[in-house]
Amino acid sequence: MSKTSEFFQEKKKWSTYKDKLLKNYVPLYLSKILATNKDTLFIDGFAGKGIFDDGTIGSPIIVRDKIESAMQMSKYPTKIIPIFIEYNKKYAQELIESLNRKWCYVRNADYKTEALSIIKRNKHRNIFLYADPFGIKHLQYEIFSELAQNPNSVELLINFNSFGFIREGCRLLNVEIDDELNAYEETEISDNFQNNIENMNRIANGEYWQEIILLKKRGSITAKQAEELFVDAYMENLGHDFEYIFQFAVKTGDNTIPKYRMIFATNHIQGALYMSETMIKCNNEMTLDNHGQQESLFDYEFTRNSCADDILDILKKACDDEASIDCKDLCMLTYLMCGPKYLHIDIRKALIELEKRKLIVINRVNKYTPTGKLSKSMDFIKNEIRVALL
Repeated sequence: MSKTSEFFQEKKKWSTYKDKLLKNYVPLYLSKILATNKDTLFIDGFAGKGIFDDGTIGSPIIVRDKIESAMQMSKYPTKIIPIFIEYNKKYAQELIESLNRKWCYVRNADYKTEALSIIKRNKHRNIFLYADPFGIKHLQYEIFSELAQNPNSVELLINFNSFGFIREGCRLLNVEIDDELNAYEETEISDNFQNNIENMNRIANGEYWQEIILLKKRGSITAKQAEELFVDAYMENLGHDFEYIFQFAVKTGDNTIPKYRMIFATNHIQGALYMSETMIKCNNEMTLDNHGQQESLFDYEFTRNSCADDILDILKKACDDEASIDCKDLCMLTYLMCGPKYLHIDIRKALIELEKRKLIVINRVNKYTPTGKLSKSMDFIKNEIRVALL
């Protein structure tokens, strides 16, 4: 039995988390992107056949249903155009049948050339690129860099098997593959493409990964530490092209080694705020599944209780005596300085608490509702709300 047919027999437990991320985020994304008055391409770069052999649906069906629902409810004339790229001819045909929609476009093509060509031709449109490959060898950074040059709204979501990258790097640089490196070992679906050091450079956008592998070879770091160093460096690379970057590690059971990393990048703060919140919720749900509900809920409550103190510390660093800060930027600062652990509702409640303690002042730029009442809204994504220290 081929690796391809094995992969599509049934959906693995860890795959459910990336699907939940899509299910929860795509409706939020569509609600804001439809109001831009520009058509949007949603590109699924490694689409598969749409439905697994056990009947569970894949990302194309999830995306199709969310787009269909949003378009039916939309009051805007703009369109969402989904494009699904699948290299395997048989699976591409099965995907066409599974989607069963004329407005869903399936490209039986190589992701690297097709995605790059689509992105270059469509700089007048918004683009969302979802790259979820089986393995790592086709994740060339050039495509992401090209995407970032689009002056419209662009968003990128990558399923990155970062530990697999370290394992492959060790193989290519003749470094011993130890037990830790063999965690979650998989063989990529064969397409006659032979990986090499030059291609790894194209994936990583540089040679920095080689020094990390050599540190592992010398025994200076473990495989787990090598993966963490690589992810940090890769995120720094993305930071040269995108303003906002987030990731969370998908783990199962008691494993400390991630199965993969979900990495998101955009230049637009609203998308960043929506996705960061979606990732936090997905991560919390994963923790519940892996370690038991009571323990996880206790940990979350303990974390949430420190939100007001953290925000106060951030305001003291970010604001002078007379300056105020937009709550969107404040929310982003909490993620950068404290890590992505607070939900928007936690931040809103913390701000209200700090105002009651007369430590801050909240200024709603639109002071009144459309009906003329004094606004009490704390929805800082849809409204401009600023805070300042007292």
